[in-house]
Amino acid sequence: MKPQMVQSTYDRLAVSDGDSSQNYYRHAGPDMRLKSLLPLCKKTAPRRILEIGCGDGHVMGSLKGFLEGTPEAGFFGLDVAEVSLQRAKDKGFGNVVQASAEKLPFARNSFELVIASQVLEHIPDLEGAIDQAFSALRPGGTFVITVPLADWFKLYKGLAKGAPVKFLDQETHIREWSLLPFQGFVSKDGLLDSIRKRGFTVRCCRGVFFFVWRLERMADLVRLRFPPAYDLLRAWDVILGSVPVFLWTARYAIIVSQKPE
Repeated sequence: MKPQMVQSTYDRLAVSDGDSSQNYYRHAGPDMRLKSLLPLCKKTAPRRILEIGCGDGHVMGSLKGFLEGTPEAGFFGLDVAEVSLQRAKDKGFGNVVQASAEKLPFARNSFELVIASQVLEHIPDLEGAIDQAFSALRPGGTFVITVPLADWFKLYKGLAKGAPVKFLDQETHIREWSLLPFQGFVSKDGLLDSIRKRGFTVRCCRGVFFFVWRLERMADLVRLRFPPAYDLLRAWDVILGSVPVFLWTARYAIIVSQKPE
């Protein structure tokens, strides 16, 4: 897809979907993923942070509040959608630019932390994007990634039944990941290998949101109407996410890798 077509697609989706804080992150899955992402980012004690695919700045805004005292000037972001970038600017994030992950407009060794949350599934040149993140990080810097995973129902349907399986987003997803490769899904271990081959050391890989899609609406309802019960769901989700054998049953993976000193 040509760059102009890519921008047009994501601008159109930004207009139709509205601000992500009002729709996307109201759902239990994205909310649990974000709340698992924040403490992992905080551990890096970053002064300069780059978010690849920053959208309207919701992740940066959440992280800023979580880090306590980090000014907007320490946050940098890029996205292809002009509409989303304007919303990020309206939230106070002035260091956002329209650019692609495969060609970052930043000097080498510029950041302590680079985030790519639900982005790599959209990027044609996956290896090129990882290379660019490696270059942008300072020695010892951290690259935090989240990606969508095929849950057990999709694995069963695709591998055991041989039935067609769709990505979460058919319009913009180029790939997704799973325990085993099938029907356009890429092996999770293949992603970890790509990260390592480009010089990173993988520090951890954990799962988030252990709910099949049929139960997602129920989890959304609990989040909105029964906050104490939702906190218990989140606590259980964090416990499951720390057990490697359960990773393939999650909806998302969070990968933390580090550039050598």
